[in-house]
Amino acid sequence: MSKNAMTSKLTLQLQQAATDPEDIFDLVCVGFGPASLAIAVALHDRGVRAKVLFIERQRSFSWHAGMLLPNARMQISFMKDLATLRDPRSKFTFVNYLKTKDRLVAFTNLSTFLPLRDEFNDYLTWCASQFEQDVRYCQETISILPINSCQEPVKSWQVVSKDVNTNRQGFVTARHVVVAIG
Repeated sequence: MSKNAMTSKLTLQLQQAATDPEDIFDLVCVGFGPASLAIAVALHDRGVRAKVLFIERQRSFSWHAGMLLPNARMQISFMKDLATLRDPRSKFTFVNYLKTKDRLVAFTNLSTFLPLRDEFNDYLTWCASQFEQDVRYCQETISILPINSCQEPVKSWQVVSKDVNTNRQGFVTARHVVVAIG
């Protein structure tokens, strides 16, 4: 297929997608690491009913893969988790994670309040697992294109991605896009 034919096909797809509001996401986040996870948690805690999609290249949630050395501790307080400073009563606090995992008493009896990096990774993975329905893993974002006529401000975006296993391309339309690729 020639480049012009591909461009025409993509243009037609963009026009069709833009005409059906059911297929438009309110927000698409490229990357599903701590920044996008914090967005998911904040939207959940605030009760925002938005159609959100997270596109992630990795096969599953991972934080600092390969850097989780044995007995290495965080250098910041656990209070700087995904939720505590914004909403201490959130179900996504590190303290609630510890309680859920039956580790709260053990953690409070440590001589430090700096969690192990491995435990903080487990906390982030625990939070991410609660948004699995909104994440498309194994998707590499190829481009983010504005959808508009030349005379108007951009009102929506086309996010094109490909499956890392099959190279099959797909796209979604979003009113807002956040790029949080680490």
